Amino acid sequence: FAVPKGQRRGLDGARGFLVGYVPGARFELWPKGGAKKIPAGSELIFQVHYTPVGTPQQDQSSLGILIADPSNVTHEIITSSAVQHRFRIPPGDPSHEVYATSPRFPPGATLLSFSPHMHVRGKSYRYELESPGGVKETILEIPAYDFNWQTTYVLAEPRAVAAGTRFLCTATFDNSGGNLNNPDPSKTVKWGDQTWDEMMIGYYHYRVPIGETTAGVSRKERAEALIRRTVRLNKFEQLDVDKDGKLARTDTPRSLFAVFDQLDKNNDRI
Repeated sequence: FAVPKGQRRGLDGARGFLVGYVPGARFELWPKGGAKKIPAGSELIFQVHYTPVGTPQQDQSSLGILIADPSNVTHEIITSSAVQHRFRIPPGDPSHEVYATSPRFPPGATLLSFSPHMHVRGKSYRYELESPGGVKETILEIPAYDFNWQTTYVLAEPRAVAAGTRFLCTATFDNSGGNLNNPDPSKTVKWGDQTWDEMMIGYYHYRVPIGETTAGVSRKERAEALIRRTVRLNKFEQLDVDKDGKLARTDTPRSLFAVFDQLDKNNDRI
């Protein structure tokens, strides 16, 4: 993560990250002119998920960063997601579905790629684009998800998406004895960091022209970021009951009313 100096709250990769690695991930270059932004004065925070194996081990994690020439950067790359923390996968269920929605795309967005994330009970994953008018289109269907090969699915051609479009994601889990990777088919499974828990995250990566992230819809994104620095991420997800990546003033703790009053320039109370 790239975070403001001293920030330690809300370090959860569920909504997005600077860069990440999971089993099977491949090296991917962004399209020409694209780069992720690390704001001046940021700290880089490493988060590693460990699982004990019974013997001493050494961490060999490393990160290499390619610094782009600002004069060649035309677009900012943004990683976001459709995420669902609240689910319970029943014991023995071979096809349990969990649903999530993403924040809506800002103006000028172009979709680049997808990185779905589940654990060993993950069975399949589907991304559907929903237009501002409610028209749905399946854009990626993964019928045989494999925890050991969590590749990034890159569009052959980047796709422009209308402002206000969002993702509807469906994850299917196999908690039955027929799943040979299942640690315990007799257990009800909930969200958790360990591999024997589960996650439901539909990451996606898109670009916006430089300047677009500081105008228009970004006011709402700034509000969301400010709230995330004040309220722990899991609390944000609890308050965001319709999973659209937004909070209305009426959904927000009273202690944050001043934040909305300051940022809600058009007085729409969202």
